Amino acid sequence: MKQPKNRPETLWAFGDSYTFGYELSDCPTNVEPNHSHLTYSALVAKHLGYDYKCLAMGYYANNAICRTIIENINNIKQDDLVLVMWTFPIRREFMLDNGLTTIGREDDHEFAKHYIKYCDLDDGTMFDLTLKDIYTAQALLQNHNYLFLNTVTEISQKLINRDEWSSPLAERINLDRWVMLDGLGFHEWSEQQLGVKYNGHPLDSAHQLLAEKIIETTR
Repeated sequence: MKQPKNRPETLWAFGDSYTFGYELSDCPTNVEPNHSHLTYSALVAKHLGYDYKCLAMGYYANNAICRTIIENINNIKQDDLVLVMWTFPIRREFMLDNGLTTIGREDDHEFAKHYIKYCDLDDGTMFDLTLKDIYTAQALLQNHNYLFLNTVTEISQKLINRDEWSSPLAERINLDRWVMLDGLGFHEWSEQQLGVKYNGHPLDSAHQLLAEKIIETTR
């Protein structure tokens, strides 16, 4: 009896608009759920011959990224590859009357104003909350093939200089699973590498460059 063919490996991509692919040439209107196939993660999946599962969404917060990993962890196989790009610590996801909603400094509705004023005014608190999300994801993925990246330079610098964290979780983050971009976040790193300044999101060439960096890391 012929044995059924095992399904191919899958590359799972978690993150925000940078991983979704806002402003890339095949995603100019940023309309979800039509994610780009020109992001760093999609290009790595194509290079490896993996199926591609993008679970990133524009304006996601780090706790939303962590939540999405939790929701999908039982479907991720050990031979799959997971790429997670963390985002701005100021963002937090809450369940409001209209459903799950991300709050950030740029929002002008009343809950956002009160949250920023009274809850997470301190930068250290925001970074510690992000550290909890990162540590939770690391624990969930510890037996899987995964790599972490980040959009924000400040997170990279704090991970390198761990004494800047107030939380003891900092020393428990496994930096061997991070794609470190010269101490920068993806946005600033791509600008430095390509000698450009992006008014919005990094464009196609930046994602190609990051894909090459990740492929080199996975060899």
